[in-house]
Amino acid sequence: NLLPPATEVVAVVPAKVLSWHRPVIPKAPGHRLSEVLQGVLEEQLLDDPQALHFALQPGARSALGSGQPIWVAACDRAWLRAALQALEAAGRRVARVVPEMDPATGQTWAYGTPQAAWCAHSDSHGVSVLPLDMAHGAKAGAAFAEPAVAALAEKALGVKVAIRQTAQQLVMAAQSEWNLAQFDLASAGRKTPLERVAHGWQLFAMAPQWRAVRWGLGMLLVIQFVAINAWAWKEKSALTAKRAQIRQTYADAFPQSQPIIDPVAQMARDVAALQQAVGQVTYRDLEVMFSYVAAVLPEGKAPVAFEFKPGEVKLKGLTLSTQEMGALEARLKDAGYFAFSQADGVVVTFNPARSRT
Repeated sequence: NLLPPATEVVAVVPAKVLSWHRPVIPKAPGHRLSEVLQGVLEEQLLDDPQALHFALQPGARSALGSGQPIWVAACDRAWLRAALQALEAAGRRVARVVPEMDPATGQTWAYGTPQAAWCAHSDSHGVSVLPLDMAHGAKAGAAFAEPAVAALAEKALGVKVAIRQTAQQLVMAAQSEWNLAQFDLASAGRKTPLERVAHGWQLFAMAPQWRAVRWGLGMLLVIQFVAINAWAWKEKSALTAKRAQIRQTYADAFPQSQPIIDPVAQMARDVAALQQAVGQVTYRDLEVMFSYVAAVLPEGKAPVAFEFKPGEVKLKGLTLSTQEMGALEARLKDAGYFAFSQADGVVVTFNPARSRT
């Protein structure tokens, strides 16, 4: 009841209460596999097989009947069921059940107190747990020990040991691919899709083997963030410089025009006024607008009347299909005009921002 909230609860079975076996298991239906295991292991067990719980190594189902030996962990069924039920009663639904140490680790770990020190050793024969003073020569691969028994472990094992607290051992065990909740206890380890996602994320966020990937992703995100901001700053600076250049060009050409709000539109308007003053037609005049509209109108299509004001002409009674209107808009847009349809015709306006003059 005192356990803190967690996204996943993993039950770790002490190495002392597990026995390990590696028989060749024939292929059998899933509902009979437990009976097959009892028969295969009967000669290797000291307890009644029916009183034991069995669990196969990860991915073992596909190897059944292949003639290859498969790791099988065994422990007291009643004890394990009672432990899981106690957690369930406390509102702690167990997602997985893992061994404290499995044969694949190939490690030696000394733990306990100087008065009661133990040594757990894993190798190709399984996992054995002995009193530390009886563990001479029981070393393979890396050797670890709790601080309280580190000196005793180095003396008993004859090798230098690294420090590993019990909490670290439990965390490493929780990251194992094993799940002892099989057969009649399978429901205890069955996870919902959300729990599987949470477990995968927790494994990625906490597992030491993913540390390099986490650092790499972090550095990549930082580099991307810096690069994007640098690129945005450069683009903003270039755009600001272009706007300043346009404003300066307009101010140099028409110093009397103040204030400058929209230099492109103001320059187009002032240029049109100068052209009109000297008698030169512009894109805003009726003759030019009509010449462009006449050139792009579909054959057989013509307005019945029009209304004109500088830079805008309304073609009344002109009816165009959607396709014809789209073609008209595209062709006029290239010349610097904007066209749109209304209920009683089509309106064409001059767009100084797209004008070529």
